[in-house]
Amino acid sequence: MCPHCERWTPLFQNKWLSKNGQKQALSIKPEKITGSVSIEVVEPDSDADFLDADTGTVASKSATCLFCETPTGTDEIMRQGMAGQLREVEYAKLTTVNGKRQYVAPAKPLDLQGTSGVIDHDSDRPEEFVDLHLPLDMNGIRHLWAIQYGIRTVFDLFNPRQRRAVQEITQAIAKRRAAIDNNSDSEEEARFRYLALLMIMNKVAIYSNRHSWWQSNGAFPANIFVRQAISMVWNYVEIPPGSAGAGGWISSSKWIIKALEHLRSIPHRAEVNQADAAKTSIPDQSLDLVVIDPPYFDSITYAYLSDFFYPWTKKLLQKDFSEWFSPDVTPKAQELIVDRKHKLAPAPKTGSFFALKMSACLTEARRTLTDDGLIILMYGHKELKAWIALFEAIRSSGLRVTVSWPIHTERQSKFQHSRVDALGVSCVLALRPAEKKNTPPTTVDAQSFRAMASDRMAQLKTKHPELDADPVALSMAVFPLVLDDYMHTSVVDSDGIQVGIEELIDSVNL
Repeated sequence: MCPHCERWTPLFQNKWLSKNGQKQALSIKPEKITGSVSIEVVEPDSDADFLDADTGTVASKSATCLFCETPTGTDEIMRQGMAGQLREVEYAKLTTVNGKRQYVAPAKPLDLQGTSGVIDHDSDRPEEFVDLHLPLDMNGIRHLWAIQYGIRTVFDLFNPRQRRAVQEITQAIAKRRAAIDNNSDSEEEARFRYLALLMIMNKVAIYSNRHSWWQSNGAFPANIFVRQAISMVWNYVEIPPGSAGAGGWISSSKWIIKALEHLRSIPHRAEVNQADAAKTSIPDQSLDLVVIDPPYFDSITYAYLSDFFYPWTKKLLQKDFSEWFSPDVTPKAQELIVDRKHKLAPAPKTGSFFALKMSACLTEARRTLTDDGLIILMYGHKELKAWIALFEAIRSSGLRVTVSWPIHTERQSKFQHSRVDALGVSCVLALRPAEKKNTPPTTVDAQSFRAMASDRMAQLKTKHPELDADPVALSMAVFPLVLDDYMHTSVVDSDGIQVGIEELIDSVNL
């Protein structure tokens, strides 16, 4: 509700429905006397039309009332959200007519000031097969941004229809277990088929919630984790689980089957364990290769986000994996991540925790290596502090980086079709045990160190000229080696004063 004119006003980021092919958007006009809004589907064809389609009522720091046109800070919206005062109305539908998509707007103005058409989140509370009231962890608030708007539990992530679907699908899968067991040739096959149903359900759930949004660039739904977070979405898209389109059970089944068929083509078996990488039962010097893809510092908070799936996953798998699903929530205390600071986060994990825990994991990995064994580690981050934390761990665990190679880990379309600001290039690091020395680090003057770094870059560009056209990839190939050199030397200026790595890498354009 607008605190200035005391009217309910819609919050939306833009009015686009489709920017590809036949461009379509919504025209949303306020009726200031009645407090209602008239909505119709239009096809923008002028600069003014495009500007109107681009214009929303809510931005990162404020919202503007559609009726009195007065801006309000997001602090007030957060206050209303925490008080349970935000409302929802359905304002457009997507249907299929003769095989073609058709957007449908309400036939008459929406009365935003009354209760007709408002989704009541408390009206539909059927008997629960799954307890969805799992609290979202405040330490992860920087990746669970919706908490600030009153989204406190997994229950709050769904509207009543979606919650009912979660309950019914979970119950249907549970009931199907007996038939799967009876019609499978082995316990392993039965569990595989049961898990496949759960994977399909999880795929459906990431589209059928209040935080999925309509991606107008491609005219398709974007799932809740596109931004690797649970952020606040003002105009969300609701995909019925029975839909034949993207996000529905049929489409989700096809994706899961495609992935499983790919795995089936691999002529090997694997043993999967859930354990602390810093404390394994693997024998000493028994592995030729250890491959690690650790969390990238503070980029993705896996455990916090996994709470989204935990209620129904625990319900369906607790008997099969009792040790894994004994906690009420996903375990987070020892997860190798950094929690971004926030005034509401009670006990965030720091960069020091990351470096110490990573060192323990790498030390354990080194213990399991044969004399000529190799550790392969993938990593990527845009901030220097994240790299320093990793390389402090590498140094303290007695390892050296011998090779660094860039790898494009994200589809380019992912960034074209979203507002994601992420690093699209990571690097693969090859680590080997360092030579044991009881002497202090070698002292190197800054000029010599810069020359050494520049020489590394020149040699790499000569050997791999294709990197010259990709500055980010080139940096990822050189920077880790330079940082490793820095960690094992003492770089000083002409006055003998220690030179920071920031100054050194800037001087060689890394």
